[in-house]
Amino acid sequence: MGPAPPADVKIGDYIQRTYNGQDQFAPPRRVNWVAEDGSHVRVHGSLTGVPMTEAKVVDPPKPASSVAAAGAYRSDNDTSKADIRA
Repeated sequence: MGPAPPADVKIGDYIQRTYNGQDQFAPPRRVNWVAEDGSHVRVHGSLTGVPMTEAKVVDPPKPASSVAAAGAYRSDNDTSKADIRA
């Protein structure tokens, strides 16, 4: 039997995977599956198993600020003057 997992990683936690001394996720990823034997986890956006020995629970990423989100599209930035009425 291998070494014990470094942390109690569970579904919903955010993790950072460190492989060969390098962090692999930017931003950290949310766990959506844990193997029954606790050896691997899967994270949102990937079907590849991450070995539990490479997973470290971290703080969730900070949400985008409302100022940045509001700046994504503003109607007063639309200079096309297109008539969208049908």
